Amino acid sequence: MAVGAGAAVVFVEYDRSPEARYPVAIEQGYATARWITEHGADEGLEASRLAVAGDSASENPAVRALVYVAGFAPDAGETAFQLSEKFEGSTLGAALAAYPVATGGNEFRIADDKFHHQFCADLDAGEAALMAATQRPVTERALTDDLNVGEAPWRVKPSWFVYGERDLNIPAEVVRFMAQRASSRGTREIAGASHAIAVSQPDAVAASIRDAVSG
Repeated sequence: MAVGAGAAVVFVEYDRSPEARYPVAIEQGYATARWITEHGADEGLEASRLAVAGDSASENPAVRALVYVAGFAPDAGETAFQLSEKFEGSTLGAALAAYPVATGGNEFRIADDKFHHQFCADLDAGEAALMAATQRPVTERALTDDLNVGEAPWRVKPSWFVYGERDLNIPAEVVRFMAQRASSRGTREIAGASHAIAVSQPDAVAASIRDAVSG
């Protein structure tokens, strides 16, 4: 995907929880971005064209455009769970295994025996097994807490969408709805692609990123 976008990628190797607690990851991410702007040219990086990737990057004032890659684009006061139930097609609920966490509430992960079909049916079995074993759980709050902002980022920043036609986590009909109401500058629906579109269809994702960079 990086090659397709003509970009260099800097990955932040965060200190992991529970040893490293909030806001360590945020501080480390900021320190990395600052290092790139100050020293990136020494490594052959064009620091003036910096893209930030992450589920919460849209709130960063330096972010000028948004690319939703098989992701939710909620409105203020809206939850991921509400959006997933808006149209038929998601089978995620039946594929999840829940377990309580010490801080309260539950975390969810996709059951190993259901992961391949649910998450990445367009990848081979070996790659799917690796992804299943290394998946990060999602908290119950992440699915049920509403977007607590004054205004949804897609209402004030230009947005692009790319997603798979056969996404069983976030059905294509849900993404079409979100893209339309966000007045998407460019929408790519990839035939036969799963939720793991960044892995199975990196060229399509890279093309959407290039479009957003070009404006």
